[in-house]
Amino acid sequence: MKNWDLSGAAAKIEMATKSFRTTLTAVDQQWTDEARRNFQETHLASLEPNVKNMLEATVRLAEVLAAAERQCGSE
Repeated sequence: MKNWDLSGAAAKIEMATKSFRTTLTAVDQQWTDEARRNFQETHLASLEPNVKNMLEATVRLAEVLAAAERQCGSE
């Protein structure tokens, strides 16, 4: 594994996101008031799209780093 191998970190983030969804489902069953809806809109609504965008950017960055390594020759 290279110092810049991003696949392990991306996998951890994906697993954490799945765990977050599971926990959020459990919370949704208990917390159903207006404060919950406001929290969802204010803090949670953008979380998954942002994580998805970050993971896509990580894949692109990994591709760029791999290309740079090939062009420079591996050490």
